[in-house]
Amino acid sequence: MEHFEPYQIWFLIIAVGYAGFLLGRATANNSDREHRRMLEMETIDGAISKLDLSKREEIMRLVSQKKKIAAIKEMRAESGLGLREAKIAVEQMAAQSGMAGAV
Repeated sequence: MEHFEPYQIWFLIIAVGYAGFLLGRATANNSDREHRRMLEMETIDGAISKLDLSKREEIMRLVSQKKKIAAIKEMRAESGLGLREAKIAVEQMAAQSGMAGAV
């Protein structure tokens, strides 16, 4: 059996520890992303449900006229959502009403 120098043993311990650290971070990031995505969808669903019927109709009218950017602007103005969330909300509303191809 080969004899290891003390610096080789320390190097091995550090390498194994670092590999474990990286593996743990990779696993944690996936669950964090999923959690953030779930919270984002809850926020979007909540914003859609709080819209007045007239505002929903206005947004859907803009979608049907293929004015997606105007629909997103209207959604942002009425809901306070960010750009990405408003885009997802408009697309989700269009899909639910059967106008997914219009967006």
